[in-house]
Amino acid sequence: SGGTTDAARGSRGFTRKEGGVHEWEIKWDAGAGTNSMVGVCTEEQSLQDQFCLKDLVGDTSDGWGWKASPGELRHGGEEVGDGRNAKYGKGNVLRMILDMDKGPLKYEKDGEAQDYFFSGIGPGPVYPVAATTWHGGCIEIVGCKSTFSSGGGGGVDGDGEEGAGAK
Repeated sequence: SGGTTDAARGSRGFTRKEGGVHEWEIKWDAGAGTNSMVGVCTEEQSLQDQFCLKDLVGDTSDGWGWKASPGELRHGGEEVGDGRNAKYGKGNVLRMILDMDKGPLKYEKDGEAQDYFFSGIGPGPVYPVAATTWHGGCIEIVGCKSTFSSGGGGGVDGDGEEGAGAK
């Protein structure tokens, strides 16, 4: 009864065809409600539900999300995997590592690798995404760096600059 869920999606998508390993951070300067999430999504992922608090990223097959509390991974409207990662919230820095050559999306919290991750992400494009239910919250997606094996797109983000471009 009441409340909204809002998400920010990065402007640069990543594809299996393009390949490469892509890393970015999400600075969590807001409180994290139980439905706050980070991960990747397709262009079809809804970025707002103005009528309720919900697990927006991972609610459908268009998103793969790590939920702030209780730390579960969600995709296709279900909890996936055999366990849960750490909870996160205000003050935490989260790093996502997306390997589009092999498919996994791995997570770090404050520099510590998390035990559970998504595999088989692709073919894309998929975009960095963060969602929150915290009124007035600020979540920033920053510092996207891409590395390509032989024959890939080269260096950093597509135009030679760092930054995923969402805030």
